[in-house]
Amino acid sequence: METSKKMGWGYGLGSMMRVGENLFGFYLIYYLSTVAGISPAVAGAIGGSALLVGAIASPVIGYFSDRSRSRFGRRRPFMISTVVPAMVLLTLLFTSVDLGEATGIYYLVIALLFALTYYAFLVPYDALGASLTTDYNQRTTIRSICTAILYVSVLVGGTMVVQVQAALNGLMSQTTAWSVAVILCCAVPGALFGVIAWRVTRSRETATVTHAASVESTPQSIRSALSVFTIQPVWAVLIWGLVYFFANAVLAGSLIYLGVFVLGLSEGVASTLFVVSTVTTLIAVIPGNMLAKKVGKRTAVFIGMGVFVAASLTMLVVGLEGYLAGAVITAAFGVCNSLVLSCSYAMIYDLREVTQLRLGEDKTAVILGWFSLVIGASGAFAAMTIGAVLQTVGFDPTAEPTPLVIDAIVALQTWVPAGIMLLSGAALLFWNINARSHAQMAQELQLRSDAVEPVTANPQPSDL
Repeated sequence: METSKKMGWGYGLGSMMRVGENLFGFYLIYYLSTVAGISPAVAGAIGGSALLVGAIASPVIGYFSDRSRSRFGRRRPFMISTVVPAMVLLTLLFTSVDLGEATGIYYLVIALLFALTYYAFLVPYDALGASLTTDYNQRTTIRSICTAILYVSVLVGGTMVVQVQAALNGLMSQTTAWSVAVILCCAVPGALFGVIAWRVTRSRETATVTHAASVESTPQSIRSALSVFTIQPVWAVLIWGLVYFFANAVLAGSLIYLGVFVLGLSEGVASTLFVVSTVTTLIAVIPGNMLAKKVGKRTAVFIGMGVFVAASLTMLVVGLEGYLAGAVITAAFGVCNSLVLSCSYAMIYDLREVTQLRLGEDKTAVILGWFSLVIGASGAFAAMTIGAVLQTVGFDPTAEPTPLVIDAIVALQTWVPAGIMLLSGAALLFWNINARSHAQMAQELQLRSDAVEPVTANPQPSDL
């Protein structure tokens, strides 16, 4: 099944919902520790706990999405029911309140609700992409579009929101300016483009019923969700993701500290480092897509990680001084993410055919649920790590940074993530799917389809 450019771009717009994830990862600890008056360790625990709970819920969300027998489809009902609530909760998370000793509890509850609602959109949304085409290379193209839109959300959540907040400071209080900036830059566009993605894909889902769609007991459900781990490339990509995205989250969460407390930039200027990352990513999308088609998805991932490792270690030797040093780090980070995000999700899409052959059903959402779990768990531990490191070295946002604080932040931006990325590559050595093997699987599935007429509960496209 092929998909049009209009469909691909319409679906890709849904990645703008990740503006919430980016704002959460880039600024939540910073906002809570510098605006809301919460200690860095507690702020890190709040962000980390929320990400961890949302991540743990992701395989469950994926399981129910795969098993959904709604006449409106398996993915889109989840999307439309969560897109607006998630953005409302994001706004509340960046709205200052003073509840005394209960302030931390308030932010924890809102953060938990946001994470759960956000993943309830994200997991079915990502899984829907695997249904748009069965073409090995076109899946990479679709994920490249998603990566491009994702980095527009990085630009918005990483830079624009701070620029708008700074511009509004002269008209209102700092706390109110943050809330208004989040609404204008993040909540409204995130919800709008999420709805567009839901709408444009309405003709791509049918409610298919197989022998596996029957109601299962809890033990059977658990065994069904765990069955994907019997497939080697599944656990290979999940182990890689667990390690790689820890490094990714450490980089993203500590970048603002690098700009403000190491390079000596203002918040507004430091936030433009996200522009550098975004522009670099967008420039790298098309050549990255071409590279992946030429050398393969796994090799493209290795190349992306290698670019960051080389750049970060070079800057560590040369010295991190001035805006240019931060720009080099973020540009390399952008190239790395352009290749990694486009290829890793496309690789998971290719597991759709593997699960159909090996397990007798499409388990894309379950695998993406597990993938979201490892990403969320990595992000949670990264947030806790950043908060704990800053607390340990005596970080004080109102004082000049000590040499120990500077060294810690530099480490979080250079040799620590570089080393972790290198470690993650070992897991990908066990990935064994390429264009040839995928074509063979697709052919075998087609032969089975020709031999056995599929049973569908509702063969008509959903109009939801």
